[in-house]
Amino acid sequence: MNINRLRSKLCGMVLLFMVLTTQSAFAEPISKTTSYIMDVQFNEDAKTLSAAETVSFTNNYGEDLKEIVFHLYPDSYGKAETMPSLGPIMNGQISEDQKGDIDIIDVTYDGQKLNYTEDNQVLKIMLLNPLKSNDSIELKINFKLKIPQGFGRLGYNDDIFSLTNWYPILSIYDPAYDSWDENPFHPIGESNYSDVSDYDIKIHIPSNFVIASTGVTANEETSGNEKVVKVDAENVRDFVFMLSKNYKVISKNVSGIKVNSYYIRDEVKPMAQRMLDFASSALLFYSDSFGKYPYPELDVVETPLSGGAMEYPQLIQMGRYPYFQNADQNRDTFYTSWLDEAIVHETGHQWWYVSVGNNEFKEPFMDESLTCYSTAYYFEKQYGKYDRRSILTAFRAAIYPSKTEPFDSSVDDFKNMSEYNTVIYNRAPIVLEDLRSTVGDEKFLNIMRNYFKKYLFKNGTINDFLNVIKETAGDDVAAKIKKAISSTDYYPENLVPTKEETKEINKRNFVENIKQQEQYNGMIPGSILVRGMGGKIHIITPEDPDENNKKTTSNLVKNLKSYSDSMGLGVQFAVEDSSKFESSNLKENLILIGNNENNEIINKMSSSFPVVLSSKGLLFDEAAIAAKDYSGYFLISNPNNAENIIIVISPPKDEQYYNLDWYGPYQYDFKVNGKMEIKGKF
Repeated sequence: MNINRLRSKLCGMVLLFMVLTTQSAFAEPISKTTSYIMDVQFNEDAKTLSAAETVSFTNNYGEDLKEIVFHLYPDSYGKAETMPSLGPIMNGQISEDQKGDIDIIDVTYDGQKLNYTEDNQVLKIMLLNPLKSNDSIELKINFKLKIPQGFGRLGYNDDIFSLTNWYPILSIYDPAYDSWDENPFHPIGESNYSDVSDYDIKIHIPSNFVIASTGVTANEETSGNEKVVKVDAENVRDFVFMLSKNYKVISKNVSGIKVNSYYIRDEVKPMAQRMLDFASSALLFYSDSFGKYPYPELDVVETPLSGGAMEYPQLIQMGRYPYFQNADQNRDTFYTSWLDEAIVHETGHQWWYVSVGNNEFKEPFMDESLTCYSTAYYFEKQYGKYDRRSILTAFRAAIYPSKTEPFDSSVDDFKNMSEYNTVIYNRAPIVLEDLRSTVGDEKFLNIMRNYFKKYLFKNGTINDFLNVIKETAGDDVAAKIKKAISSTDYYPENLVPTKEETKEINKRNFVENIKQQEQYNGMIPGSILVRGMGGKIHIITPEDPDENNKKTTSNLVKNLKSYSDSMGLGVQFAVEDSSKFESSNLKENLILIGNNENNEIINKMSSSFPVVLSSKGLLFDEAAIAAKDYSGYFLISNPNNAENIIIVISPPKDEQYYNLDWYGPYQYDFKVNGKMEIKGKF
C-alpha cells in the first residue's frame, strides 16, 4: 500500500532530547526554517477550499536567494496521466469533477504584491530583493483549491473529504546545485520532500462535520452552522486533514500517546477497532525497536481511498473498511490480513518519512524499503518467522537471480508501477536483512536507532544511512551494503531459505490458502489434506479392481504422497480394499475410489451421499444423468465425524492418471461422455 526521499547534505549532530509538558518527548530540530499560519474556509457545496497562508521562512542555506519555490502538488490532479496513483497509472479522459486544481490568487510581502509563475506543479516567487543568508521573510499566499471527485489521496466521495498535498508547501534548496527541488509529484510512488515546520491552522467547516488531522486540536468554536477548528502541529513536514459529517471515533492511550480510529458506519466499528489495536501495537513495537514516537497523537482514518493506504504526519489514510456479517471473517479473511499488514506498514512510515524524512522522488529506498522491512520485522517478532508477512516468507523466500534497476533509483527511473513495486517493495528490503545477518540483531537495531536519533526531524539520504552503518559497524559492512543498494543484479545467496524452511513455508502457505478458499467456497479438494496433516488418510479401492483401475489408484497415491511431501504436510496414506476395510475407521478422512457397485464402502454409505455413482450414470438429489462413461469426484463432510472429509472419486476408464485440483472451488466436478462437464457446490 504505499508505501521515499533526498539530496541536500545536512550535518549530523547528536540530537538533545528534552521532555515537554505535552504527552511525549520531542527533539529540538537543529534548523527549523519555516512556519505556516493558515485560515481555511471549506465550502461543502462548491467542493473547494479558500485559504490565506502566511509562511515565515529563514534562509539557512548559506547564500542569498533571489527567488523562493513552493510545490503545487494539487495540480497533479489536473490530468489523468499525472494523477498520483496507488495502482496502475490512469489513462484517458477524466471529467471536470474529477479534476483537481490550485489557483494562486496573489502573493504579497509586507503588503506589496510579488511576481510569480506557476508551471509544472511549481510556484516560483520572485523577490523584490535577494534574501540574504540568515535573514527571514514572511510571505502571504492567497489561494483556492478545487477538490477533485474520486478515490485518490486528495479528493472527495460519499461525503468524505481527503485533504492531502492540498496547499503550497515550501520546497528545499540545494546549495550544491544552486537550485530548488522542482520535481513534480510523480504518478509512480510518492514525491514528498520538505523540511519540518510548525503549523497554526484555523479551519472553518459546517458545524455537523468531524475533522481528523495532523497535529492536535487546540480549540473548537461553533457559531450557528459554522465551526472553527484550531489545530496546532509542531515539527511536522506536512499538514493533512480529513472531513466528514459521518465520522465516528474510538481512541486509546498508548504510553501517553493518544491513538484515534475514525470510521464511517456502525457496522465497520469492529474493523476500526482492529485497526486501532494494530496501530497501537505497531507504535509500541517501533518505539521500542527504533526510537520513541515523537508526537502526542496518531490518527487512523477510513476514507474512500482506492488501491492501498497512505502515510502522513500523525495520520494514516485507509480505504473503506469491509463489513462481514460473520464476526469470524473480521479476523480471518485474506482482506483483513492485508489490512493488518497495511496499518502496520503505514505506522512504520511514522518513523521512516515522517520523523526521519527523505527525498521520496529521488530515493524511495529510504522510506518505502525501510518501512517494508520494518513491517516484516514486526510480524516476525510478533507472530513468528513463518508468518506469511514475516521477513522469511515475504522477502527471503522470494530471492532469485535477476537484473533490476538498482535500489537507489529515483521514481522516474521505473517504467511502470509494477517495476517500481517489484524493486522497491519486494526486492530492496532484503538488503536490510543482509545487514542484520551480517552484524547480528543487537548491532542492527543500534544502527537503526542511531540513524533515527541522528536524523530525527531532518532529511536523511542513502549516504547518510551508510555513514551511520560505517560509524556503528565498520567500513567493510558499509561497503557491502553500499554495493548491494547500487547493484543491478543483487543476489544474497546466503539468505535463500534452507530446504527445511522452504518445506515449512510451503506447508503454511498451502494451509492458509486452503482455509481462505474455504471461507468463500466451503470445503474444497485440498481441505482433506489440511484435515489429514500429521495423520492418516484412508484410500479405499474397489474389490477386485481391473488392471487399469489398479494403475490409476497407484498413480493417484504416488501423486498424493509426492504433493504431501513437497508441502511438508506429513500425511500418511493407507491404501485398503473396500471389502477388508475396518468399519471403526469410517469416521476418518477417506478417499473412496469407484462406485456403488464395485466399492462396498461407497455402497454402504450411499444413503448419506448427495450423489449416487453407478454403472448406469449419476443420480443427484434432484436429477439423474444417464451415462456409461463419466469421471470426476464429489466431496462432503464425513457423516460419521463432521471434522473430517470424504472424497469419492470415479476415475477415467481408459486413463491411468487422475489428479485433483486441490484449490478448485467445486464440491463436485464430473465429465460425462467426454463432452459435458457438471460442476458446482452442494
